Parts: sequence; structure tokens; C-alpha cells
Amino acid sequence: MGRAVRLNLNAEEKRKEEQSIQKHQINTYVSDKVSLHRRLPERWNPLCRELKYDYRSLPTTSVVIAFYNEAWSTLLRTVHSVLETSPDVLLKEVVLVDDYSDRAHLKEPLEKYISGLRKVRLIRATKREGLVRARLLGASITTGDVLTFLDCHCECHEGWLEPLLHRSPTMAGGLFAVSKNYFHYLGTYDTGMEVWGGENLEFSFRIWQCGGSLEVHPCSHVGHVFPKKAPYSRSKALANSVRAAEVWMDEYKEVYYHRNPHARLEAFGDVSKRKKLREELGCKSFKWYLDNVYPDIHVPEDRPGMFGMLKNRGKTQYCFDYNPVDEHKVVGQRVILYPCHGMGQNQFFEYSTYGEIRYNTREPAGCVVGDNISTYLTLQLCKKRGQQVPPDQKFVFREDGTLYHAVSQKCVQAVDKTDNGTPAPSLQPCSDSLHQKWFFEEKIATSSKMFASSPVEGANAPLCEILSFTVCGETYQTATCCSVVVTCVAIPQAMHKDQGKNSGGRVDSCWCLQSAWMPDGFRIDFLVLFQFFTANLSLLVEEVCSRGLGFGLASANSSLDEHLLLMCL
Repeated sequence: MGRAVRLNLNAEEKRKEEQSIQKHQINTYVSDKVSLHRRLPERWNPLCRELKYDYRSLPTTSVVIAFYNEAWSTLLRTVHSVLETSPDVLLKEVVLVDDYSDRAHLKEPLEKYISGLRKVRLIRATKREGLVRARLLGASITTGDVLTFLDCHCECHEGWLEPLLHRSPTMAGGLFAVSKNYFHYLGTYDTGMEVWGGENLEFSFRIWQCGGSLEVHPCSHVGHVFPKKAPYSRSKALANSVRAAEVWMDEYKEVYYHRNPHARLEAFGDVSKRKKLREELGCKSFKWYLDNVYPDIHVPEDRPGMFGMLKNRGKTQYCFDYNPVDEHKVVGQRVILYPCHGMGQNQFFEYSTYGEIRYNTREPAGCVVGDNISTYLTLQLCKKRGQQVPPDQKFVFREDGTLYHAVSQKCVQAVDKTDNGTPAPSLQPCSDSLHQKWFFEEKIATSSKMFASSPVEGANAPLCEILSFTVCGETYQTATCCSVVVTCVAIPQAMHKDQGKNSGGRVDSCWCLQSAWMPDGFRIDFLVLFQFFTANLSLLVEEVCSRGLGFGLASANSSLDEHLLLMCL
């Protein structure tokens, strides 16, 4: 099994550990001290032990592992785990695909190391291809009957391979196996996708809608390292998802766009060949997929006027907002009021015909619950199909705009300050107050082209897509610069990120808290406050720039030379 690493680090060693985390987003300092030859504890069903396989009847497989600037120990531990847990008669080869890495340890040292490993081959891309094309590059030289794709930071359990080759191959994005012939019949990957993200959805839709099937096999276990964030830019992930929606989701793509209005403006490339492939394969509709493959999923109704930002008549710049601390634990947190940003996601709600206020930008969906004791609203899981709506999740959306909670016999009111100091919706005795009047507003994404100028000499300003929205009585804009969507605010005095912490340029406006959702799913909150130094904003910009992203700021109410553009140069 290997031995655990126990650390008692001095200051220098601690510095190296933190440096390794910053570089790879995982603790490679510890990883490098762990043996490359270890076994993970078994976590499979005990019945899996009883399964016997006739290796003579199973196909062979080629394992394709694409990597880009991966840490030494995590990459090689992946390779060794494949070699040491796969039956020799079934494993044809391991193909490593270097997606144009620039780190020294992945050059000659890697070539020298794997030269001593049987069945391992290394090929290198001549330019950065991204996960999809890098995997296809590896697949093009394989000789096995089945293609098995693994991420470059995995550890395979004993017995992981046989179920994949014995049953229908499975698809999990990072780790899956598929018949090589069937893979080519289906059109391989969509090569219009960049880096990674969305390719697993696209391929899953295609397999099911075009007559195939997927299985997640309970006896095939592979460990996977998940970094805190991607150690490189994933600015193309949104475009990949849009490509999948445009080709495979038919009219249901509108459900996706309602929740991600900025996605409508994303440049996703030409999908005519992928649509033609769908036609040639005679694939079924997305409705068929929902009815037959995923019948348990709740399909949002999205009735006109009953979805989008849930806004208050008395606090017109504030919306229902839900931002769980843990993305894997959606329920249990309090619903708050937050300045409307028009980007969907954490501010997208739907009022259903069952009287639910659904937060359904993810699955399983959450429903707003009224608590008569605390008076505040929280989120719990919605009812399953065929079940009755729990009484505390039922609201009556009256014609006058009030949200009446029948169980408590109270109405939802916008409260300026709660027990934790933030504005929030609260159950209060019904009245005619505008703070008890609510309405939905759908964000319609419309773009206008502009070339934002920068007062900073030598800064190259990109062509931006602009979305307008209103905060604190001022009109601001959301800009998609370099395929990055951020929430923008007006700063009267320009400041470049290299000016340091003692810069002037105070913001003279009411304060408001805004959110920027980065393409890798990381949410950045920042405060624009009167007498707030722009130097503090530069710290945010440096954080964004460290992700390899562009950051554009512009004001709709400012003259052109007041536009502030901060770019990662």
C-alpha cells in the first residue's frame, strides 16, 4: 500500500511546499515524497471480487494520457499505476501525449525515464492543442482494440481495467474507454473545442442520441487528483459548452442560455460539420434523450415572466442571490439580496407551476424554503417527480407582485439589514410596501462592439462585447474581453496594475458588491466603495491576471478617455 508521509517542516521546507502548491495547485512537495509504486485502499463493492474474466475473449486496449506541464510525480504515478494494475495480456500500450509543455522536467528527463518502461510511448505536439486534439493525436498512433483515455493525475485500482473491456465502455470525461472503431464511427472528438471542458457532455449526448449507450461500472475504480483550480487558463471552456448546446440540445439550448445569458455572445466557431455529422448518423432529438436516458431530471418550465433575476420593487437594484460555500453541498444556506449583475448563475431563479421558487442552475435543483421562526429563506432540495411540494416550499405569486407563504401566512419582504448585516428576503406580515413587491427580469444578452481605449501608453486594448446593467442607480457594463466575462465598474481615474499600492484615484459613488465568474468556475467578489483606493482593486486584477485572463473595466456613463482597461500583458 505504501507508507504515509508525515511532515515536520522547517521554514525553508514550508516555503518550498507552498511554492509547489502555487505552481501546480496541488501539494507536489508531498507528492514527490510518496512512492510512485503504491496501491490505493480498495473501495469497490465486495461482489466485484467474485467477478471472473476470460482474458482470451477480452479486447486489448491502448491507454492514452495527454498532459500539459504536469508535475513529475503525479504524471509518473499515473503511468506506473496503469502498468502495475493492468493485466499484461490486455494492455497493448500506454501512449503519453505532451501537449507542448514548456517545463524542463518534461523534456529530456522524461524521455530518459520512460525509455526504461516497457509498453510506454511518448509523442509531442508541435503546438498547444488542448485536451481534445491532444487525445486524438495519441489515438491516431494506437494499436489496441479499445481506446482508454485517462487524465494525467490518476491512480488506478487493482481490477479497474477488466470491467471496462468486458462491458460497454464508460464515459466520465477524464477517464473512459471506448471501442476504437466505434469512436471513429461517431466522429471522434469535436476538434473545434479548445483546451478542455464541455467535451464530456458533447460526447455523452452524441453517444446516446446516435444509438449508443454509456455505463459507469461499479467495479472499475480510478483515483483522481483535483487541483483547487486549473493551473492554466480555461477561457475556452464556455465556448466548448456552447458548441455542445448548439449541436445537440435543439430547442432546449434556450434553457442553458437563460441561465448563462453571456454564453449567447460567446464566439464558438463553425459547427456546420458537427451538425452534418449528426444528420448523417441519424441521431435522435434532445427531447428523446431527456425522456429516455434521463427521465428523472426536472426540465425547467421557463415560462415567460417567471424566470430570471428575482428583483424587488422597493430595492430595484437588488436580486435574490444564492452562493453556497461548498459547490458540492448546494442546500442549507440562506438566500440573500445582492446587487443584480445580470449574469445568471447564482442569481437565476424560476417560479414553477407548483408554486416553487427553484434555484435550478445545477442538478439536483434547490427550492426556497420559508422558515417561520427565523423568518429568513433558505434552500433545500426540491421535491422529486411524483412527490408533493413540501408546504414550507410553496409560495403564491400574486398579481400584485407579493410572494405569499401560506404556511406562515406571511409575505416575502426585502430587508435592508439582517442579523448578519446583509440585506435579505424575509417573511414579514403582509402589507402594501414596495419592499414586498417582486418581479422577474430576464437578462437578454445583446452585444454592441466597441474598442475600449486605455490611458496607459502601450497597452493593447482588445475588441470587447459589452452588456449593460444598472447598479446603485448607475449604468455599468459587463464586458467579454479575450473570451473572458467579468463584471465591470466605473473608476474615474485610470490605474495600471504595475502602479503599486500607493496610487490615488478614489471611487466617488455608493458602495456595491459585485461578482466575477471566471471560466474555471472560480468566483471573485470585489467591493467598490467610496474612498476605496484603486490600488486595492489592483490586487484583484493581479489575482485575475495570475490565471492568464484578461480583465476589462468600462463605464457606460463615462467619456471614452475615462475608460479604465487593465490587461494582463
